[in-house]
Amino acid sequence: MNNGLSDAALVAQWSEKTSGVYSTGDMENLLGDSHPVSLNRRIKRLVDAGVLRRFLRGFYLTARFDADALCMRVREPAYLSCGTVLARALAIGSVPSKTITAVTIGRNRRFVGDDISLSYLGIAPYLYFGFSSGNGIAVASPEKALLDTLYFYQKGDIPSFNIYTDIDVSGMDRRVIGGYLEKYRNPRFIAFVKGFLDERNGTD
Repeated sequence: MNNGLSDAALVAQWSEKTSGVYSTGDMENLLGDSHPVSLNRRIKRLVDAGVLRRFLRGFYLTARFDADALCMRVREPAYLSCGTVLARALAIGSVPSKTITAVTIGRNRRFVGDDISLSYLGIAPYLYFGFSSGNGIAVASPEKALLDTLYFYQKGDIPSFNIYTDIDVSGMDRRVIGGYLEKYRNPRFIAFVKGFLDERNGTD
């Protein structure tokens, strides 16, 4: 990609395409430099100049970066879910604006930066469904975000909102939830979800 522009100019030129998120591999391709020592030195100069800042090892951000894109890049595969999606669907009032919650396959992980926190909740492969993707961002349906919230709540993950008083399920499609629930193997969880919805008069 290096076409004679300065390193800073190259970063600026490609920021829209990368959503302001660069991995070390991205920087290698962008700068046309595969030598680790030289590449790290050039990245450090960009960081020292304020063109980039380090989020965690191997990932760098411009001043204007897309947090959703960052979340998708740091841990793969993953999809946005739980409070992040419920808030955007107006099913809850709000969640901490600097925290993004996603579901992934494997163990839980959390990455905290100066102005953004990424929380990944690990789920079994057979429960990794119920989302759609566009522009490189995978997002759970509101119904799956609800189920993910309740699922991880039963596993001890307490969200920033009260699941019993703060979630508006009036816009949820019970048929969609029912179809999702058929994929779950835990009778106790299935009964918990059905009771949760019935208490909120969510019958169709």
